[in-house]
Amino acid sequence: MVCPQNHPLFFVAKQIDVSLVNLNNGESDVIVDGLSRSFMLDYHYSSGYLYWIDISQATISRISYPLINENLPELIIPEESGHRPTDIVIDYIHNHIYWADSYDFSILRSELDGSDKKTILKDDAISEIRGIAMDVLNG
Repeated sequence: MVCPQNHPLFFVAKQIDVSLVNLNNGESDVIVDGLSRSFMLDYHYSSGYLYWIDISQATISRISYPLINENLPELIIPEESGHRPTDIVIDYIHNHIYWADSYDFSILRSELDGSDKKTILKDDAISEIRGIAMDVLNG
């Protein structure tokens, strides 16, 4: 990601926080802390939201970045029995979130705010799914 500062920045999901690392000098700033176990993340540049999975809580949250005042994380996909998000990808052209669910053997989609959740694929063949990627330009 290239920010207005004109130097590369890198989002990092660690156990208890999500940080931003400046790749030029290695400096790190915590964006969100107090998490149970942040796991996968993705950034939607044009909307200015950073999304992540908390694998211990089985939730998906987001926060605006760059940070505005002291905004708080927003829970957009709450914990649901029988579900566990394991990876996330943002479709920045159609403005959807996609995530893999390792408990339900499925791939789901919602709007950027978590509304209009739909199961896109459900199949025992993806029972060990750990990651997803998207080709938004050709799909």
